[in-house]
Amino acid sequence: MDLTPALKDNRDRTQYVLAGLAALLLGTLAGIGLLEIGPIKTLALLGALGAGIAFLRSVWVSFVALIAVVCLLPYAVVPVSTPAGTPTFIELAIFASLAIVAAVVLCDRRLGVPVGMAQSLWLGLIGVVGFAFLLGIGRGYTPQTLHDFGKFLLALGCFALVIVLVRHFRDAALVVWFLLAGTVSAAGLSLVLYAGGPGITERALVRLVPYGYPGSRIVRYIEDDPGRPMRAVGTSVDPNSFGGLLMVGFVLGAGQLFGRSPVVSRWLSGPAVALCGMAMLLTYSRGAWVGAAAGLGVILIVRRRAWLPALGALGVAAVVLGAGAGFVDRLWQGFTLQDPATLLRLQ
Repeated sequence: MDLTPALKDNRDRTQYVLAGLAALLLGTLAGIGLLEIGPIKTLALLGALGAGIAFLRSVWVSFVALIAVVCLLPYAVVPVSTPAGTPTFIELAIFASLAIVAAVVLCDRRLGVPVGMAQSLWLGLIGVVGFAFLLGIGRGYTPQTLHDFGKFLLALGCFALVIVLVRHFRDAALVVWFLLAGTVSAAGLSLVLYAGGPGITERALVRLVPYGYPGSRIVRYIEDDPGRPMRAVGTSVDPNSFGGLLMVGFVLGAGQLFGRSPVVSRWLSGPAVALCGMAMLLTYSRGAWVGAAAGLGVILIVRRRAWLPALGALGVAAVVLGAGAGFVDRLWQGFTLQDPATLLRLQ
């Protein structure tokens, strides 16, 4: 007698019962939350619960969440104070990713950890840093010191996270895809805010103040002079750090756009180059401009050397005709040490 259908029916009934109990519990918790802490905090807790369940289903979900936070909310903190300080979203995302990866490695013996020279140097660095920290115990450590040390260890942990996750060519392609998607989203958001002007930008970003964002100097200008052009910042607070993020997206996108065998569709790499390039110009970050130009130059030399004379002539013509005169003038002032910001850095 075949018992398979009966067993399948029992499993289905069990799944339905568990799903019903879970829905009842979730609804009860949501009702209590609405009455006790309000709708916004309840939605936030439910969102955190959903994110936690998604994290447990796949290691890549937490990794993607980490990239999204880095690109879109790099300075956001959890609005809860602890004795060791206020944790940031980036710290929580890194910690969750490392914890999930460690659990998977410990539970699945087939997933070994690669060992080589790079891993040995990494472990040596952690050992030296840990030993130095232990030597300093009892010499005036504060909760902020512990918090900073924890942040440094989490940053070092990102190396292990990438080593475990990125094992094949398709994994590296996924990382490139996620980075491009994140930088394109950040660039697009910054361009929308920039187009809205100082008023729209300030009204939008002031909503992030409860999450650790500054309440002053929200709108940034060249040399902090409102009479000069506004600088694009997106949600990154500082235009120079935002320019560095856009530089990464621009160079990655250019590599995929001009490469002979791209791992990312040109439908993504093309907009990445355009949006990140435009937003990067509007940050007025000369360091980002120089870095992007250097990266693009290497790509063109390696892949598209025949384009260099035409692109050089086009750039010279644009300068002669006055196109982008403000950007060229700012870059020239930086090279010739003529603006206050550059002189301040040299003092």
